Amino acid sequence: MSIQRKLTMGVLGLLVVLGPGLAQAQNRGGGMGGGNFDPEQMRARMAERMQETLGATAEEWTAIEPLWMAVTEAQRARVGTQMRGMVGRRGGPGGEAGGPGGAAGMRGFGGAEPAPEVVALQEALDAPDVTSEALKPKLEAFRALRQKQDAALKEAQEKLRAVLSLKQEAIMVMQGTLE
Repeated sequence: MSIQRKLTMGVLGLLVVLGPGLAQAQNRGGGMGGGNFDPEQMRARMAERMQETLGATAEEWTAIEPLWMAVTEAQRARVGTQMRGMVGRRGGPGGEAGGPGGAAGMRGFGGAEPAPEVVALQEALDAPDVTSEALKPKLEAFRALRQKQDAALKEAQEKLRAVLSLKQEAIMVMQGTLE
């Protein structure tokens, strides 16, 4: 299974976990743009739902939760880098640099600033007269960033897998948290 497919499955798993909580927040008028969104409350709801889904005792969850959060953060970072290439340029292909479609208009996953490697590559792509010599090192740096993110994700997944029962592992594989 390709990394892109695995990451897509991970995002879908996160959406399964997040979806009901987001819908409830929107129904109360506190959706993502409603001004009442509290990321810490959302994280707590996600954690409660995951603990229930896994059937983890309080003691088990104490060991699982920080490792699960490390995996979700690593997935978010990796997917965020990948998604910027598809949707990070708000103006789409051909957007003006510095405008809503250029590197200056880029935001990371959840509004965070993108990594310097992402910005540098996007700025090079936005330049109408970019040369292969100028583009090549930026592309290599971007690929190195993705490889580093992939390695961090794999390491976080292995640490999490080590504390799970086989059933819990299977649940997390089905959700896309683990491979």
